[in-house]
Amino acid sequence: MSSRASHWKLFGPVIAAIAVIAVRLVLIPILPEPLPAIHDEFSYLLAADTFAHGRITNPPHPMWVFFESFHILQQPTYMSIFPPFQGLTLAIGTLLTGHPWAGVLLGMAAFAASAFWMMQIWLSPRWALIGALLIGIMFNGTNLWINSYYGGAVAATGGCLALGALVRLLEKEGSPTFMAIVFSIGLVILANSRPWEGLLTAIPLLGWLLAWVFKSKQQELKRRISHVLVPAFVVLAISGAALAYYCWRITGDAFLFPYVLNKQMYAISPVLIFEKPRPTPLYRHPAMQRLYLEWEPQFQDSSNYGSLKELPRLWLTRFVHYWDFFLPAAYSLLLLLFSGGQKHRWVLASVLSVFLLGTFLQPYFEVRYAAPVMGLVIMVPLVFLSELARPNRVGDRSGFVIVATLLASIFVSFGARNLQDHNILQEFALDRQLLQQLLEKTPGEHLVIVRYSSQHDVLKEWVYNSADIDQAKVVWAREMEVSRNEQLFKYFGNRQVWLLVPDESSQRLTRLR
Repeated sequence: MSSRASHWKLFGPVIAAIAVIAVRLVLIPILPEPLPAIHDEFSYLLAADTFAHGRITNPPHPMWVFFESFHILQQPTYMSIFPPFQGLTLAIGTLLTGHPWAGVLLGMAAFAASAFWMMQIWLSPRWALIGALLIGIMFNGTNLWINSYYGGAVAATGGCLALGALVRLLEKEGSPTFMAIVFSIGLVILANSRPWEGLLTAIPLLGWLLAWVFKSKQQELKRRISHVLVPAFVVLAISGAALAYYCWRITGDAFLFPYVLNKQMYAISPVLIFEKPRPTPLYRHPAMQRLYLEWEPQFQDSSNYGSLKELPRLWLTRFVHYWDFFLPAAYSLLLLLFSGGQKHRWVLASVLSVFLLGTFLQPYFEVRYAAPVMGLVIMVPLVFLSELARPNRVGDRSGFVIVATLLASIFVSFGARNLQDHNILQEFALDRQLLQQLLEKTPGEHLVIVRYSSQHDVLKEWVYNSADIDQAKVVWAREMEVSRNEQLFKYFGNRQVWLLVPDESSQRLTRLR
């Protein structure tokens, strides 16, 4: 290996990571750090607050019925419903800098660095750096991955590590034990960030790994089992036990994920399209009833699930909606499969194919759900472009132009979609943040009772609290019947009590006592 190549391998990931963070920090004057607005964000921030205080979960609050909200559990413990690694990343940012958004930046930096490391298998260092810089461009600006607290950088990092380590094992590059550990760490990240999509990504990767191990000759088979499968199994077993303990602490059942428990308690819409809608549960608050009975089924078009005749229409709708994102990778991969010259192209094809087919089983799909294969989706068109850019292929411009055009459509689509979402939600986020800051500057401790109108937008939710509710300067609660409200007032007897009516045009906040 030349010294220049060694320098690229060593410093390339560092350059990619720094570039992603630097681009976003340069934009701070015109695009400040994001404010939480989406249900998922508040849930992840609750997890971050919990972890930053050295806890796995929080005990249920005596007045928990007033604090019920979306994507969090109040019973049997008070915690986020989502897998732990995104919240853990935000907690690391909080502990290092005092702000969870630093964790978002670190996650994006890890994604760019791991993508560069993965892409070096198929691309030259310069092309790999182009791919990493594309990540810095695509996921900066108004993109919600870097301007929210629920983006997919953590899972994308896991996917890059797993795929990069697997192919290095197949290529016999580096220490097999080390690569097996990196491979397992990638799968662990996927399992603890996006479990379903991570499973879809892991299935073909594990298939290729097992085929590579058990197709070897007897002597080599023993070595691969002891140096690859055993270390990988140890890492996966330890992480599996840790995840089971995490679930047990939150739900009381080692095999019951908080997300699943939350769905059982509140949702009627199915998790997979062949499932039937669940029976309607008991709701204690009209806003939660409206979201789970009206908004979510309409958003997911769940009235047609469970019917095989509706599947073609649902799949066609999804394909049309996301064609501009997946088509460059699918088109490039199809050409690579039959053009030859690229190693392990069938590994890439199997991962992308299983992932796409598996996502058709989900009720709905968002681009951030593709995080486990995001590095692959960005890399494959670059592999094809780099093939066409070789000196002996310089005359073949048609494929280059097509792929480059399709790749550009990703940037346009990302920018348009995320700019629209960003503008709609940030107005509410700023409104809530200003009121929070106003009350925090007001002497004393405060309890805010939130009263919604029947026309309230259920996506704009005010009732979220920190991990330690009783110690919070400002506590947000839902209004209930008068007798129940009096119990809450008595519990928080030393607080100033306010009534917030978010849907009123004037005098939204008034003092009750």
